[in-house]
Amino acid sequence: MSVRDKRETMTKLMNCTPHHLNLFEEGVETHSLPPTGTVARVEFRQETAEKNVAGLTVTKTVGDGTLVDMPDPQPGVVFVVSRVVASHPLNRVREDVFSPGKLMRDENGKPKGADGLAKP
Repeated sequence: MSVRDKRETMTKLMNCTPHHLNLFEEGVETHSLPPTGTVARVEFRQETAEKNVAGLTVTKTVGDGTLVDMPDPQPGVVFVVSRVVASHPLNRVREDVFSPGKLMRDENGKPKGADGLAKP
């Protein structure tokens, strides 16, 4: 079974973001996903840089960050997470972790959803 075939058998989408997600395919809304209450995120360690800009402290991110509240793989489940979470090295190798695709806007420029799913 190919990777694509395996993905197509994963039918349950679990929204691990704090936002309601509307997913579109070819301009038609196909999924409306409320938040599940589990919010996967990446916590980064910050260090103070040696410089200051316009009187403001500058920090820099150190390392890849730590995954927090990322669910373990479950048969038949695809996890929809933020792009930052999907891009974490531990998630890049998982076949069940995606982020929302390209942002779609309505005629007034207001965000209305995402064009499918994305893999970093």
